[in-house]
Amino acid sequence: MREIPIHSVFPGVLFLLVLGFLTWKALSFVRPRNQHTLRSVAILVLGDIGRSPRMMYHAKSFAENDFETDLIGYGGVLSFQVVSSTLFIPLHVL
Repeated sequence: MREIPIHSVFPGVLFLLVLGFLTWKALSFVRPRNQHTLRSVAILVLGDIGRSPRMMYHAKSFAENDFETDLIGYGGVLSFQVVSSTLFIPLHVL
């Protein structure tokens, strides 16, 4: 029985792997996606949310630019002067 040398099989196998990978990437790029997966952000505040005006400004800015925005942090002082009542920003208190 004759053995097939590895150096003659390897280029064909490598070609098939690369072709399969490129096909998978092309199909995953073309598939329809919903808007939530494309435009969502979670802002994690390492402290009281009310004492982090910069993070509230970030949340407001993302929400104004049509991002699904979640604000996560400690409850403590909950003053939301920055986040207007017209924007829906869910608050997740730790």
